Amino acid sequence: MSVVQKRRTFIRQLSLGGGAFCLSPMLSRCVDAHENAVYKNFANPKSEAKPFFRWWWNGNRLSKEEIVRELKLMKEAGIGGIEINPIAMPEAAENLVYEEVRWLSDEWIEYLEFTIKQANDLGLITDLIVGTGWPFGGEFLKPEETIKGLRVEMIELSGPAKTEVALPAFSGDQHSVIKKMVLFPSEIESLAQGKDVKFDHRRSVVEVDVPEGKYVLYILIWQNNFRTVMHGAPGGAGPVLDHFNKPAVEKYLNHMSAAIKKKTGKKSLAGIRAMFCDSIELNGANWTNGFEDVFSARRGYDITPYLPLLLNKNVQVADQMKDELQRARFDYSQTLSELFTENFIIPFHNWCHENGTLSRFQAYGHPWLYTDLLDGNMIPDIPEGDQWLFNGSWQPFTDVDEIRYAIWNKYASSAGHLAGRKIVSSEAMTNTSGVFKASLKYIKQATDLNFAAGINHLVLHGFNFSPPEAGFPGWVRYGCYFSEQNPWWPHMSHWSAYCARISQLLQDTKPVSQVAIVGPTPDIWSAYGLDRNPFNLEPWYLHALWQALNHNGYSSDYINADLLKDARLESGKILVSAMKYDIVMLCDVETTTAETAKKIEELTSLGAKIILIGKTPSRSPSMMGALKQDGIVRKAMENAIYAGILMAPTPDKSLQESKEKLMVWAGELMKNCGIIPYVYISNPQPQLFQIHHTADHLEVLFMANVDKTEPYSTLISVDKNTIFASALDPFTGKKNRLKPVKNNLLSIELQPLESLALIFDNQDKTHENNSEKQPTHKEPFEIGGTWEVSAIPVDKSVKSFTLDELRPVNELDGMENFAGEIIYKIQFSLAENGFSNLMIDEVYETAEVYLNGKNIGLSWWGNNHFDLKDPLRKGKNMLEVRVTTLLANYCSSLESSRTARYWTSRYKDKTPVKCGLVGKVWLQ
Repeated sequence: MSVVQKRRTFIRQLSLGGGAFCLSPMLSRCVDAHENAVYKNFANPKSEAKPFFRWWWNGNRLSKEEIVRELKLMKEAGIGGIEINPIAMPEAAENLVYEEVRWLSDEWIEYLEFTIKQANDLGLITDLIVGTGWPFGGEFLKPEETIKGLRVEMIELSGPAKTEVALPAFSGDQHSVIKKMVLFPSEIESLAQGKDVKFDHRRSVVEVDVPEGKYVLYILIWQNNFRTVMHGAPGGAGPVLDHFNKPAVEKYLNHMSAAIKKKTGKKSLAGIRAMFCDSIELNGANWTNGFEDVFSARRGYDITPYLPLLLNKNVQVADQMKDELQRARFDYSQTLSELFTENFIIPFHNWCHENGTLSRFQAYGHPWLYTDLLDGNMIPDIPEGDQWLFNGSWQPFTDVDEIRYAIWNKYASSAGHLAGRKIVSSEAMTNTSGVFKASLKYIKQATDLNFAAGINHLVLHGFNFSPPEAGFPGWVRYGCYFSEQNPWWPHMSHWSAYCARISQLLQDTKPVSQVAIVGPTPDIWSAYGLDRNPFNLEPWYLHALWQALNHNGYSSDYINADLLKDARLESGKILVSAMKYDIVMLCDVETTTAETAKKIEELTSLGAKIILIGKTPSRSPSMMGALKQDGIVRKAMENAIYAGILMAPTPDKSLQESKEKLMVWAGELMKNCGIIPYVYISNPQPQLFQIHHTADHLEVLFMANVDKTEPYSTLISVDKNTIFASALDPFTGKKNRLKPVKNNLLSIELQPLESLALIFDNQDKTHENNSEKQPTHKEPFEIGGTWEVSAIPVDKSVKSFTLDELRPVNELDGMENFAGEIIYKIQFSLAENGFSNLMIDEVYETAEVYLNGKNIGLSWWGNNHFDLKDPLRKGKNMLEVRVTTLLANYCSSLESSRTARYWTSRYKDKTPVKCGLVGKVWLQ
């Protein structure tokens, strides 16, 4: 039997002594929901669990009528809220109707008030981005309030010679000044070798006296007001804010809130749930006024002599200088991180609360990370990660089918767990490489990967403000073309309902994590500064480890070493903030503070399970008191080793060859450490992800097979004391109560891209016997003959034809660029009944099936099987299948559309997408 023929989900309970029962594929025998709020909310999710749309107000070209129309469209699609995001008009946009409205003008605020009220009337929650575009900035800022940074230019010189060197040319729109010039030998042994070079700002050249040998001239340049807001809308464009300058940050925030409150006459930002800060992309921002004095006060020495060297990765230093430079670089990075947190994140968070809203924040960015992702994410009320489509091969083990579900989400969820946050969101379905290629199936696959990383709310990227007058495809800023003009849009509410149920289940319960993972952040900052790429990629296995553990039934969080300072041991568990862990894993950590090392020593001596993978901490990170602090670290680790700290070698790089190899390594490591998984999985595979939560007496388990072609089977158990289990159907909201679990084992079979929610309950003594009489074997019946086909393109010019076999419609002559709806009809006769399922080989991309005029189901995530009950009859039957397709082929052909041409030109894969039904249709 083919994989497609086996598309039937079931859970059956195994008893080692025999006996089994089967759960109906469509959970047909369901009982009323338990009074517990977990069950009730799962069946009827609240607005805050439903997905939100990032709603791009393109160019702030607005009208109240269009606002109402689009809000209703989004509501009908099943969302729970909006994030208003004013942004510049897309460069390729055409048919520019309505006038631009200036951000924070009285007219714009009137539109904002109107939108909030209309959304509230529809039961939708409203969030609002701070500013326009990203990062924060605006033309109203003074030069001293704008972004500042240092950069270094290096010029190689040879001597002995007196050489004239041309100074860097600065463009007229930048404020750049040479701060310092120092001549060093090509390989530096000490700072004392540096020779300051005098220069005149009024001249374009400088004369350098180069001694014999090879030298490098380091030119340290201060710059200001060198970046503008990306896609800033009118009123919010202009220079980027200095995020290290607290008065400037508060002025910027108050500029926004004061304007809104002055117009509305209200004391708070009424009607807004959360104010939002997008990703921190401050390329070049590494300085602020008075930094030298702040650094000296905090670190105890002058950073100025080190600046030309620590800002350039290509500096060649001797071994005796390397340690000193690394300590200076760490202290510099640490100071920047502290200032960013104290002067930007905390003021933003406090400002939100002062104005009656929550704070929602993305603590990552490019090219630098201004926090270690944990500290930054633990401050806001709603930490937020992000996840991309059509963006694979970016980092080892962090993508599935080009879905990037990497560390931004995992660090956001880890911080949310540690800080006890109810909601952890993700900027989901971010898409710049396949705008018209994203299907609901692909979006569902990405959704499950978001959940796997600990996310419990999605903010979709996004919905474009685009009136009908804009035509097709309209105004498109980014995203997955969530639009009423997308053929699959009428079915989006099915995905929204699925997403909301799992989000609600995860929001209503508490995460369980067994493993705390600590990376070598001080080592990274010492070697590279705040550059995010080394943070992401070193050591190679660090950010793949949580997946490898997850496949084995372990849930994990990333923590930082500073959080360990306040950790304590209780009943064998390591308590860190709001979480309890069975084990802490330090991954190739060489550098840590003396306080952390002493805490590791203390916890180990008390019996805590801590494992050192690869390196053993042996040094402290900072410059001042380094010799003493290093000694404390080494002594503490010697004592920890004596007390029995666990140790393991760094996993061999050959494990990079496959996710399965690293998964096996992680499972064996945990076994050797004596850590039994809370979720027992008999057949670990990289395609299976699980999330374990708890609530009072309930154990909650979400499982997803993220593979789009292969089914998955395993035995599972959660808690040996748990004897009652229920299945929650995320597609219908129904609860199916199972018989008491014997031997604590369930057999799970998940078809490609299928997911499942289980609840294990110690107190629920009621159950139904869902055993079903097994059907007698009957040969499948293939539905063959001539199909009547009507193809309705997006331009509504209907084409009718017949097919004797089902194959991609886009492979037919004249249909290469088809996109829209395809209606298939066929009549067939049965000599006898007795079939329970209708099966379809392949569907591109959704299929709504009618049998004898009755709707028997919708395939939107790959579930190409349909239950047959009343509609099927002996004799003649009429089958109708309505398919919606993707827009990619059609949009690729629209040479006259600037928008379509722009977005389809970005496709990495130029292969046409398939459209329609393919293969066979049969009864089973």
